[in-house]
Amino acid sequence: LALNIIEGDAERIEVALLNLKAAKKARHASAFENALAYLKSAKELLGENHWKDDYQLSLEIYVLASQMAYCNGAFDLMNDLLQDILDNAENVLDKTESFSIRLKYLTVQRSP
Repeated sequence: LALNIIEGDAERIEVALLNLKAAKKARHASAFENALAYLKSAKELLGENHWKDDYQLSLEIYVLASQMAYCNGAFDLMNDLLQDILDNAENVLDKTESFSIRLKYLTVQRSP
C-alpha cells in the first residue's frame, strides 16, 4: 500500500473505507485471507487517535478483522484485535461481538 501518496485525513479515511468495502466483498466470497489483508491495510490507514477521531470506523474494521483473523487461524492477531476493542469500546453493546468471537475461539480450543 502506497501510504506516502495519500494526502490528508479525508483521503486516508476514504481509502480505509474502500479497503473495508473490499474486505466485506472478499468475506462474502469466502476469500478470508484477502479480506484480512484489506482490513490490515484499512487499520494502517487509521490515524494515531483513531478510537477517538473515527470510533465507528475503527470499531467496524477491528471487529471484522478479528473475525477474519479467526477464520484464517491467526489467533494471536485475533486476540490482539479483540483486546484493542475491549480496551477502547465506549459501551458494553460495542463489546458484544468481541465477546462472541472470543467465545467461539475458546469453544473450538476446548473441543476434542
